[in-house]
Amino acid sequence: MNKKGIPLNYSALSKKSKVHISNKGLPDRLILATESRLFRRTIIFILIFPMIEALLIHITLYGSQQNVYLYASLFMMAIIIFCLAATKTLVLDSITATSYFEFRLFGIKLRRTKEKLLAKTSIILTPSIHKQNTYQLIIRKQNYVIGKVEEAEETLLFIMRLFQVQTFEQVSQYPDVIPFNNSGITRLLSCKMADTVASNHAIQPLWNSMVWLKILLPLPVFITLGFLLKQLGSD
Repeated sequence: MNKKGIPLNYSALSKKSKVHISNKGLPDRLILATESRLFRRTIIFILIFPMIEALLIHITLYGSQQNVYLYASLFMMAIIIFCLAATKTLVLDSITATSYFEFRLFGIKLRRTKEKLLAKTSIILTPSIHKQNTYQLIIRKQNYVIGKVEEAEETLLFIMRLFQVQTFEQVSQYPDVIPFNNSGITRLLSCKMADTVASNHAIQPLWNSMVWLKILLPLPVFITLGFLLKQLGSD
């Protein structure tokens, strides 16, 4: 790090920061996952059990019924493969001085959308709504939970140094969003006041990934039970 505490290289970042920041593409491009990854994983989790069940039933049946389950399993398999192969990432590109969302399929770049100048791209350091005493960075409406405020601060400074983006924070004067001050946040958190305010007044987003995941987890079990009951009833 330099005298101001800004990480000068990737290895200086914390392990929690490296969960979101890969050294692939650095220092010219920063490639970040988006919230669509959780959606794709949820779809895969929902379909994997019915697909296996359809394959097993296909083996035990004969004739036209066998073909129905074969086509159903192949259809679900195609969706799962697509979800595994398709990616949507947020890219900060210092060469073109823009940030954008990039779509790839089987590693092949298909298109980029919502291009924005890096000079007009902002990062906000804010308390995480998912866990107390945890902090996140918000970039282009994408949330990246880092961990301790010091770790989130270092990550923000690292990105700012490489890509010259606008930086803000919502910690020292919560809930106001103010320009980021390199020297101010850690000292202002000594009495944990920002954490208390954040935990009491944080607004839950409409898309809370953890809540949706908990809702969707039982679905494969219910689908399987419903199918088995239907089969027993038909017998």
